[in-house]
Amino acid sequence: MKQTLIALLFVLIVVSLTAENAISSSIVDSSLVSEDQILLSRLEKIEKQGIKNADLYYDIGVCHHRLGNIGFATLYYLKALNLDSAHAQSQHNLNVLRKLNPEAFEPKNLYLIELLKRIIAWLNYPRLAVLILIFSLLVVICINWLIHLKPSSEKGPPVLLLSLSSLFLLIFGLSLPLKMHSVKKDNRAVVVTPQASGFKTQRPSEDTISIPQASIVKIIDQRSGMYQVRTPSGAIVWLNADDVRRVTQR
Repeated sequence: MKQTLIALLFVLIVVSLTAENAISSSIVDSSLVSEDQILLSRLEKIEKQGIKNADLYYDIGVCHHRLGNIGFATLYYLKALNLDSAHAQSQHNLNVLRKLNPEAFEPKNLYLIELLKRIIAWLNYPRLAVLILIFSLLVVICINWLIHLKPSSEKGPPVLLLSLSSLFLLIFGLSLPLKMHSVKKDNRAVVVTPQASGFKTQRPSEDTISIPQASIVKIIDQRSGMYQVRTPSGAIVWLNADDVRRVTQR
């Protein structure tokens, strides 16, 4: 009987210690917050030097994310993807934010459209440049093949290969300037305040629509410190310019 009581007492002590450790591990260490703030200040100084780099924007976004600034975190993940559409870490973190805050993002499209978007995103600038180079070389090889081909030889294979190579070269060659143009003309912005008020007219009124932090909106017009935007739900409202930040600065 005594052995049983001792064993039960030992189990209770172990359980209580485990529970205490679990609670302690869930408490945010203030020193970690200060470290993130210091790191963020250093990264922002680098950004102010005019350096544009996807990894830099991602690191700034992570710092904001850890500090609870999900609006600025979303903004910098989008900035990273704007420079490198295949930046996997930024896309992953955006997907996490989408799950936590789905009303801040546009609803997902049909599967085939989403698949096409992923393929286009995978084709970032370096990959497009490599593909253009590969198909340019193939076109040159095929032309050289046709020039040195004997008159009695079958011309079908080199002509077919030349046609396909030229087609893909045209597709990827046009994709690069189109992608650069779309990035330059990006009209997206992110709500960075905890809760923004959307007005139906340019003049602020009592009839407002609450737009949550980290919402990705599209700017339609800009007038005297106000942005006319389209929200993720499709509503068109006016927002104070201080409540949002553009993904691409103009």
